[in-house]
Amino acid sequence: MNKTTKSKYEIVAVDNIDVMVDVSLLAKNDALYFNATEVAKQFGKKPIEWIDSKQAQEYIAVILKVENFHFENLIRTTAGGKYKGTWLHKKTVTPVITAQVCLLIANQVLPYRLAVATHVQKRVAEDLTPPADWRRDSQLKCNCKDCTELRLFLDDPHQDSWRFKAAENRREHVTQTISKHLCDVDQKTEKLSRPYSLICTKNQASYQRRVAQRQKDLDTLDRLSVEGVVNER
Repeated sequence: MNKTTKSKYEIVAVDNIDVMVDVSLLAKNDALYFNATEVAKQFGKKPIEWIDSKQAQEYIAVILKVENFHFENLIRTTAGGKYKGTWLHKKTVTPVITAQVCLLIANQVLPYRLAVATHVQKRVAEDLTPPADWRRDSQLKCNCKDCTELRLFLDDPHQDSWRFKAAENRREHVTQTISKHLCDVDQKTEKLSRPYSLICTKNQASYQRRVAQRQKDLDTLDRLSVEGVVNER
């Protein structure tokens, strides 16, 4: 006998109105989606009315940047079957309570912007000082001999450069490891003698990315402040 997955419902109150929200899982993972179509019906609306609005487009753009998320994973529309309708990912409400899904569909976007402002403000409050020495993040997944040497180089607070003289395939492997883990290292190949050498020099790429992110966060807070969102906190 085939097993059927039962819908999971929560009853939430919005402006003293009881709203039933289907919180079934669309897939066998941690991606929880809310059936926005069913919620919107209780307000005599359709999800597209919110999705196509200027407010929604601005909000979605902020979430995509702040959460590093893809649009197709944020809002999903299913044409038929058990999961027919428009579904909103839980990131549209986290850490806001479930009831605010209903407020979102009802074009009351302020609680969601407040959640974004809270997230950004916490990140802005984090320490932003440049590295005090030459030690860099050395968390690498590969434990081969060459990557172990790379790890020791990254973890050394006094060593700013490393010459790795090895065959091309080994140099390429180290290069791929550096790229994959976004290591704070500039690379160039020295061809004075064979085998060639990979010259690795530490930089401040991670810190510079954080500085750039800080400016984006400040710009976001400025925009939300102009819109009166931050002042609502």
